[in-house]
Amino acid sequence: PEPQVQPKPESKMRTVVIRLNVKFAFDQAVVLSIESEDLNTVAAAMRAHSDILLVLEGHTDSTGSEAYNLDLSTRRAAAVKDILIADYGIDAGRISARGFGESHPIDSNQTRAGRKNNRRVVGEMTYIEVVVYRDWEIDRRWAMDYGLAGWQPRRFGHA
Repeated sequence: PEPQVQPKPESKMRTVVIRLNVKFAFDQAVVLSIESEDLNTVAAAMRAHSDILLVLEGHTDSTGSEAYNLDLSTRRAAAVKDILIADYGIDAGRISARGFGESHPIDSNQTRAGRKNNRRVVGEMTYIEVVVYRDWEIDRRWAMDYGLAGWQPRRFGHA
């Protein structure tokens, strides 16, 4: 029989972006409310997988000066970080917080609704996904089940 060749794991860096529904007091970094389901999801994933890192990105609307908004957005991202540390027990070293001020709007700053949409905190969870091909026949069937008809198995150790 042909000797079994152990497959080499493939790893890829993956990032999942989550818009956290956080409400702040006007012109402050005080969290008024946060969708607990959003934060619970992030915290549960981080507790279950110690390799997940989180970058919290704060954003503001264009009311006020650019310098002020940059500082405010940084403080707001830090406020969400503090909640994850204090209330959910996530290690501070796995979370970073940074502000972008008004530089990345997702809506118009000309309307009240647009400005509200631009005041936000976004979380980017980054992790390494490792894929190990155990059995190329199982992988082929999986690919067929998901409509990947052109998929070809990779047999490690063979050309």
